[in-house]
Amino acid sequence: MAAWGDVPVFIGKYNFGQTLGRGAFSIVKSAQDTERHLRYAVKIIPKSRISSKEDMERFEREVAIVLKMNHPGIVRIHDFLVDQNYFYLVMEYCGGETLLSKVGTPGELHEEEAKPYFKQIIETIVYVHDQGIAHRDLKLENVLVDNEGHTKIIDFG
Repeated sequence: MAAWGDVPVFIGKYNFGQTLGRGAFSIVKSAQDTERHLRYAVKIIPKSRISSKEDMERFEREVAIVLKMNHPGIVRIHDFLVDQNYFYLVMEYCGGETLLSKVGTPGELHEEEAKPYFKQIIETIVYVHDQGIAHRDLKLENVLVDNEGHTKIIDFG
């Protein structure tokens, strides 16, 4: 099984930086596009974690779902790369934090501050449902808040 220590420092035109997050099946790193000098988030999935036909179908379905959707409340995939050990989903970088970290401390997020987030999430979910898709894992850690206060839903796996 591929270990996180053997993740390369770059793939294609993307140089990897710090780890932004870890999930059960993936790690997310910041990356710099060396040609256009844009910053991205790269979700790195070890091929060894996709051990069955069903796992591969779920992975392909997640990628197809995100590629299909075009909404400002959903993180976009810009590129998809593969090497011997990993799949790489190059996604838009949000630069903020998860909604969980914003509401982590009781009383930290007041109602007036929460209303715009809630409205954006509802608008995005309406769009997702209009596409015939259900998220199935909507939780605070799957909602990012960018530096301008816009919510972005992630992880359609």
